Amino acid sequence: LAAARIKVFPPEALRAQLRNRLALLTGGPRDLPARQQTIRHTIAWSYDLLNAVEQTLFRRLGVFVGSCTLAAIHVVCATETDPPIDVLEDVAALVDKSLLRQVEGPDSAPRFTILETIREYALEQLEVSGEADVLRRRHATYFRDTAQTSTSRRDFLRSITPERDNLRAALAWSQSAVGDPALALDLVLPVARIESLRGDYQGVRYLLAQVLAYAEGLIDTQRYAEVSVELGQFMSSLGDLVGARALGEQSYMLYQKLSDKPGETYALVNLGWVAREQGDAATARPLLEQAVALSRELGDTNLLIYALMTLAEVAVLEENPVSAELLLEECLALSRQSKDPQHLGYTFNHLGHAAQLRGDYDRAAQLHSESLALLSELLGDKNSGVAEVWCSLGETAIGQGNPAGGRGWLAAALQLCDELGN
Repeated sequence: LAAARIKVFPPEALRAQLRNRLALLTGGPRDLPARQQTIRHTIAWSYDLLNAVEQTLFRRLGVFVGSCTLAAIHVVCATETDPPIDVLEDVAALVDKSLLRQVEGPDSAPRFTILETIREYALEQLEVSGEADVLRRRHATYFRDTAQTSTSRRDFLRSITPERDNLRAALAWSQSAVGDPALALDLVLPVARIESLRGDYQGVRYLLAQVLAYAEGLIDTQRYAEVSVELGQFMSSLGDLVGARALGEQSYMLYQKLSDKPGETYALVNLGWVAREQGDAATARPLLEQAVALSRELGDTNLLIYALMTLAEVAVLEENPVSAELLLEECLALSRQSKDPQHLGYTFNHLGHAAQLRGDYDRAAQLHSESLALLSELLGDKNSGVAEVWCSLGETAIGQGNPAGGRGWLAAALQLCDELGN
């Protein structure tokens, strides 16, 4: 059916038209049954063969994008139905009838997906049923709650990254005319985290700014402050240090107003980091020392590691390896205790910077290599952490008297930073 349109649309234009498949894919031979003349009739014929419960499940499955788990189907689709949906039986029936496909998830657990053309029809039927907004809210709430249950980076990568398409769809709905600003603030943080791991820093900055503008009525809330801090981090990564500092100060004052000590501490660390990036050690040091003290008072290990590590970077800026190493040794002990590979990776890299200052380039190269192994395994090769370590290896190679090796590492780091927009 698509090929028949090639006389009217060149391939690129045809691909664009296929965004609305049901309207385009028509014009089959008139001497064939109606179900073979258009894609819409083909799917409608299959849909009409389903019983009432199967039809309900099929159209509700249209809210999922990409793929989903049985648990998600149970929560989002199988409530408030009469007669009730038997998820295992009715999902199996849709698979048998080729309206739903089973695929293997990253942890070998089954996931289920609908071909996009069939999903388009399911969404049409969902709109006709009058259930669309209720199902989209239930879908957005489910994926918000799922993302918030992740307790570690490794858990997030394993369980949440496969839900990228669903989270993005939920975020888009939450900002619609019938959406929910509070849900949007909740959803944009996991989406930003996933997109940053994919290297789309500019896209993350746009998403965060867009949601803050949409949810400006919730400016005096903790979640609004968290999104503001996150936006400041991405602004600084993209080179807008002045804007990041202004937004960081605004977030810090908001956290103070909310009497949120962990948020206040996090904002202080970010402000110290931005000042350090600006070469302003005199401003950075007291901010970070205050953050270290607050982190100890709160007993928050993650915040303490972040504050100590950033303060160690200030010591490196000041060319004080003794101070940097003392701070980083505590980071190392805390990171091993918490079994956080990302914190360990960054700590090894910064210890390598201290070794550079001492002129011990062989030790620095060893530390940077340990850092690269940890960060590459956890985050892949398309992220700023890896680019930073490549840069460190380039500096160390030059210190070892190997300018050609240094050039290779630095060129790779430069190219990756350019791809990331960092």
